[in-house]
Amino acid sequence: MVELRDGKLELRDLGQLTDEQRAAIEAVEETKHGWRVRLHSKERALELLMRHLGMLVERREVSGPGGEPIALERTQRGLTEDTANFLRRNILGIGDDDGKPN
Repeated sequence: MVELRDGKLELRDLGQLTDEQRAAIEAVEETKHGWRVRLHSKERALELLMRHLGMLVERREVSGPGGEPIALERTQRGLTEDTANFLRRNILGIGDDDGKPN
């Protein structure tokens, strides 16, 4: 992106840069002291990649009204009584021989 010529750093022609080098540039600005080249943050790129891959997960605590715990309701929608009894007896190990709750 820059070349050292006669003891000075000179900005290369942007047309001579590879696609990867151009993609790394965030901004090029002319200042009173010369050119300023700002590159994209490597740390931010790694953070975004880690989030995408599921390696960095933000956790949030959720509560009900007034900061109270959220009330949970157990339902058995879509299950017949026979299926629910079978699951209780064979999977959960609760209930009598008919699978009905004790």
